[in-house]
Amino acid sequence: MNNLRIEDVPWSLMAENKLLQAANGDIEEIKADVISGKSQLWVVLKRLTPTKDDEIIYSGQGYVVTRVEIRDNSTTLVVIAGVGKDSGALKYFVDIADENGWNMRIHSNRPGMGRYLDKYGFSYQESIYQR
Repeated sequence: MNNLRIEDVPWSLMAENKLLQAANGDIEEIKADVISGKSQLWVVLKRLTPTKDDEIIYSGQGYVVTRVEIRDNSTTLVVIAGVGKDSGALKYFVDIADENGWNMRIHSNRPGMGRYLDKYGFSYQESIYQR
């Protein structure tokens, strides 16, 4: 994954603004969980073409919020929210879960996400309706 750099970062206003839609009204709770350490905020950076001085430059590609849940001898990596073009970032987190023998769950309010997640072995679990 040499074209991406994914880093654990502290909460920022920029991340908050980018994650607003994906947070589906839960941005304050997500923010509090990241600040407290219950969840992690990741920035996804994409490698750009090196400069004439061979300097490697990365450009912001998106943000992902995760947490690890441990229940009854089972560990689950949960993707709470994410935003940006997925250029391999999801595979990065799938690989972490696989390498550690963890389950994985993804929260999404995007209708077409299921088709995209099929290739990683995810199955549909539930819909939540609210008024």
